[in-house]
Amino acid sequence: MAQGSDQPNWQPPGQDWSPPGQPHAPQPDPAAGPGQPGPGQPPQGGQPPQGPQTPPPHWHQPPQQAGWTPPPFQGPGGPGAPGGPPPFGQPGYGQPPGFGQPPAQPPKSGKGALIAVLSAAVALVLVLAVVLIVLLGGEEEKKALTPQQKSSQTVTKLNSLPGLRYTGTYDASGTSVQTDLTVTRAGTAAGSLTVGGDVIDAMLLDGDLYVKAPQSFWRSQREIGDDVIDDFADKWAKAPDSLRAFDIRKLLLPAALGQSLQQARPLVPPSGAPSTEPVAGRQAIVFEGAGAQYYVADAAPYQLLRVKTGGAQVFDFEVAELTADAVNTLYTELKDKVRNGLAGALDPAASIKPVSTVARSDCNASGCTIERKFSNTGPTATATYVAKIWSDKAGDKELGQCTRTLSVRAGTTTLECRVTSGTWKSWVRGIKPGSTSRYYFNSWLKVESVSKSRAETLAGKLEAEQQGA
Repeated sequence: MAQGSDQPNWQPPGQDWSPPGQPHAPQPDPAAGPGQPGPGQPPQGGQPPQGPQTPPPHWHQPPQQAGWTPPPFQGPGGPGAPGGPPPFGQPGYGQPPGFGQPPAQPPKSGKGALIAVLSAAVALVLVLAVVLIVLLGGEEEKKALTPQQKSSQTVTKLNSLPGLRYTGTYDASGTSVQTDLTVTRAGTAAGSLTVGGDVIDAMLLDGDLYVKAPQSFWRSQREIGDDVIDDFADKWAKAPDSLRAFDIRKLLLPAALGQSLQQARPLVPPSGAPSTEPVAGRQAIVFEGAGAQYYVADAAPYQLLRVKTGGAQVFDFEVAELTADAVNTLYTELKDKVRNGLAGALDPAASIKPVSTVARSDCNASGCTIERKFSNTGPTATATYVAKIWSDKAGDKELGQCTRTLSVRAGTTTLECRVTSGTWKSWVRGIKPGSTSRYYFNSWLKVESVSKSRAETLAGKLEAEQQGA
């Protein structure tokens, strides 16, 4: 590139060759003769210079391109090199000693984008690290809970649950009863009981347990006579004493369990660490209460997993929490059972018993009256008196029957009804004159545990509980 300019008096566009506020130091012009002013010097006579100035002699002329702006002035070398600008902080062209650093040039766009991306990545890593520390810290806090704190959280949860499901066994008069029972917070319960292979439908309503059991189950119940087994088989009836072992509402309500667990303490063996056992695939801390043990999950979520008792009331149940939807479905099913089958349910443990084992009859060609004396040691109860007549001792050939429903008050009562069936009359007409024919009869009492009005009342209570569940 040629040095200098081919055009006289040429000056780079917009270029000021002096630092801000500083004139160029005078430079002698070799081309000027003696006594002629050099560039940047006033002409003789004190007149200011006329016309544009020429660039310094060592300036390299850039290519002539439209819109091109020359870079800041530098010599052929780098800072401090021959022909280049002096190092920063040292005086340079037209610059007094101590002049500060020139304004910084903006970074190239590619490098700036890379720096921005790296900065964002570093910030993201820091945020993730903080989140991880918080999460790990929260986990450590959970692990740091004491057994009693875990129990307290479980009690709080029990008090808010709509219901619990119990699966396991309980002992009833020496008989093991397999159990799958749901208990709501209001004390209503429903499920199944299995005894000796007999599966029994069960429901607890207003504190009373009702069951629907097959004939094979009722045959094993000593208080049920052969004459009434068919009246109990596959029909709703009050549960016999053989299935009653403990008060479900007192022991298995969610709130009742919470109250008992609140008073229990961790079971600590000689090793000094609280006892834990696996329950339903989870480790559980064992708490000892008054006559019962409670198994609470050792890790979140903290909940009751098992309850076990000993002594007179023996049961061992795994415990599962119920949702509001599950409890709502339970109430709907129970209302249907009560309205369509509970009315007329019998009571096998009624307090009304026969005084004599033999009934008395007064029979003729038109009919046969059969009576029997009973004693009621309890409250007034609705009962149905039933009498039957057979022509054979085995009871295969029935001649007729009669029934009578009435209220039986406390004390001794004589009940009777009259058989007037066509079969009886026909059988009497068939007796040859002068001959003797035998007939056999018996009578018993069926005591209702649920009247029709009582069934409607129970259904209404279930409706109210469902609305409040």
